[in-house]
Amino acid sequence: MRRLYPLYSLVLALLVGGNVLYTFLATPVVFAHFERDLAGRVVAAMMPYYFRYDLALILVAAVLFRVAAERRGDRAYWGSVALLSAGAVVALAVVSWLYPAMVEVRAGVSSFAADAPVTEARLAFRRLHGLSSALNLLLLGVGTALLLLAPTNAPAQTKSP
Repeated sequence: MRRLYPLYSLVLALLVGGNVLYTFLATPVVFAHFERDLAGRVVAAMMPYYFRYDLALILVAAVLFRVAAERRGDRAYWGSVALLSAGAVVALAVVSWLYPAMVEVRAGVSSFAADAPVTEARLAFRRLHGLSSALNLLLLGVGTALLLLAPTNAPAQTKSP
């Protein structure tokens, strides 16, 4: 099982890299180059895949950590357990509650253009979007912290004769 541990770091790198790519490159570029309503529709089309990507990778990372990490019982180990648990809970909440709520509220917004009237649905969407952005940054922080802790939890190398 120790041979699986490098996959743990790879999965974490995919998680962090995907978060950085989506958050700091893809989304800003789409909004910079397209009209606001169209950009919102494009990003909305990517969201369900992005959120499931996050959830799948954090769950795979948790399984790999469980079966392959060195169980030292120190702060780094338990810190990683706590971060993996928190990441899984947040990602599951986003996929199962927050994203569906955003889709429902977004359906009641006629336009996101800058000059469109500010309705209750638009304000509700803004609040949910803010929460989504905060949780996205939290997951990025969790993934980054886990990636930085990964070498600490690596299994000890066994010497071959």
